[in-house]
Amino acid sequence: MLNELRAAEARYRLIAEAMPQFVWIDAPDGSAVYANRRWLDYIGLSAEENAGFGWVLTVHPDDAAHLDPIRKKSLRTGEDFEGECRYKGRDGKYRWYLFRSIAVRDDNGEITSWVGTATDIDRQKRAEEQQKFFATASELLGSTLDERTTLERIAKLCAPGLADWCIIDLLGDQDSSLTTTLVEHPDPAKREKLQRLLGPTHFEAATGFGAAHVINTGEPQIFPFIEPWMVDEALPEYTDRMLFKEAGYSSAMILPLKSGETVYGALTLVSADPARLYNDFDLTTAMEFARRGGIAIEHSRLFAREHMVATTLQRALLPPKLPEIGNVRFSSAYAAAVKGEEVGGDWYDAFELPNGRIALSIGDVAGHGLEAAVTMGTVRQAIRTAALERSQPNDVLYRANAALSLDKRDTMVTAIFATFEPGSRLLEYAIAGHPRPLVVDARGHVQTLEGNGPPLGALYDTQRVEMMRATLPAGSSVVFFTDGLTEFDRDIARAENRLTEILESRRHAIAENPAREIIDTVLYAPQRDDIAVLVMTLDDHAEHVDILLPADPRSAPVARNVLRAFTRFHAFHDDRAFDVLAVAGEAVANAIEHPYENGEGIFTLSAAFTQDQIKINVTDRGKWRSSSSVDRGRGLTIMKAMATSVDLERSPGGTTVHLTL
Repeated sequence: MLNELRAAEARYRLIAEAMPQFVWIDAPDGSAVYANRRWLDYIGLSAEENAGFGWVLTVHPDDAAHLDPIRKKSLRTGEDFEGECRYKGRDGKYRWYLFRSIAVRDDNGEITSWVGTATDIDRQKRAEEQQKFFATASELLGSTLDERTTLERIAKLCAPGLADWCIIDLLGDQDSSLTTTLVEHPDPAKREKLQRLLGPTHFEAATGFGAAHVINTGEPQIFPFIEPWMVDEALPEYTDRMLFKEAGYSSAMILPLKSGETVYGALTLVSADPARLYNDFDLTTAMEFARRGGIAIEHSRLFAREHMVATTLQRALLPPKLPEIGNVRFSSAYAAAVKGEEVGGDWYDAFELPNGRIALSIGDVAGHGLEAAVTMGTVRQAIRTAALERSQPNDVLYRANAALSLDKRDTMVTAIFATFEPGSRLLEYAIAGHPRPLVVDARGHVQTLEGNGPPLGALYDTQRVEMMRATLPAGSSVVFFTDGLTEFDRDIARAENRLTEILESRRHAIAENPAREIIDTVLYAPQRDDIAVLVMTLDDHAEHVDILLPADPRSAPVARNVLRAFTRFHAFHDDRAFDVLAVAGEAVANAIEHPYENGEGIFTLSAAFTQDQIKINVTDRGKWRSSSSVDRGRGLTIMKAMATSVDLERSPGGTTVHLTL
């Protein structure tokens, strides 16, 4: 019987030694009893060194931490123990293996040993990781056209994806100078030290290896193991060699960043781990990544050139100054899309016509880049030319579309053209597929102007473009805008509500640039498209005043200007005009300072002149703070001293100060 057992064991060991996989036998507690020669040769240990738990040190620390609790449970329950892990070979490198260990039981069901095998899956595993890496790289590098962002993403993908740290050296655009442009290390302290390398390249070009050599030849270099003399020879400066030593180096690859035959720079990947020495597979992966990086750099530079031309053209085509005609005031703002995006074809324009009217236009060319900017210039200039012929707004758009067709530009353009007559406050306009303008009066009531029509381009039909008219209220503003203002976050309703809220509160009315205030307030996320806003405001409160303003210190000068125009219209002498401004100013100051805890409220100011009496009312909607009442300050004293009568009307809905002068 004993001979049969020995014969069976001998046959088992013979089979185990003949198998291409690793084979082992463990005791019930998981300690090694036997391992075939293939395993021992791979890890570089003798049978005695492997026995017990000596083999544990060959498992990658990350995998050991993950698998240890699973292994303990398996030893306790007798369940099969299987999975994937990396074993370190005698050369210090790790390879991936698929392992399985099953329990061997006696007739009573007790575990007598564990039999295990491991199959090399390193090539398959690394191929999977390579594909995942390339997929991530393609997504990140393809989602920006900004060169600096591209370089930063290349570096972040490399360290720690392909290396412990890395360096990017770039050739100059105009000459052959080489500059260390970016360094990356996951350890912030080491990254900060390595940044001392930034600037003109520190590598000696005559050594036959290094970034300069790779750029000159266009061929990659791999150093499976870096000898200290290599660093000494490549870096003539002692301080630079010390930086490399502190960062650590065991193995390195240097790859050309190129697209086609054009080399833009070099990518140096460094492994500081003696157990992570680069091989041909690593070089193949790094070369493909560097190729994609080179293409991304090329795209970013091509885009930068076009972006500069398009931006310059676009700025040249927008009006350098908007007209100031009587009581009509304009403000405008242009917000380019987030960094890295292409220039759009948005525009705005306003100019005086020979007949005394004011012409306005705004529009948006579909698409981006230089072509969109050129098309924008064509349409805007066509509108200007047609407007000078005193054509009706719908005729002006028809002629602009004809110019677009004559230029054979196959694109779509949304646009509005309008004319405004200051005396009658009549606005005549036509809309071609563009967002409709908003009118906000002096009391914060917002109205959307009617009218519609197809955009310019292939869909344009002059018969469907409506010729519209609207008489604007005194003291009102008209807000023209492109769709980037309301479509930046794909939640159009939310953006439209925010736009309506700012107009109703009239916060734009007290801003230095109302158009810019509108953009800054409406946006709550990075914009995806360019935005143009044009605001026309009628400062014609002269005959009577009836305005709503935010309870904000910036409202005081606005109210003062409105009242000054009121006194001039009625030709008040200087003393009476001074009294109006002083008395009303005190009431306005109180309405701003006292009723609201957080300063987010509003107040109204009205003034009228009848039968030689000036009636002024200032009304807030807040609750006056007990610590600062109108009766306790000097404001009421000043008002009573200068006004004929002062009446306070308090209610749960707010306070009104009635003044008569």
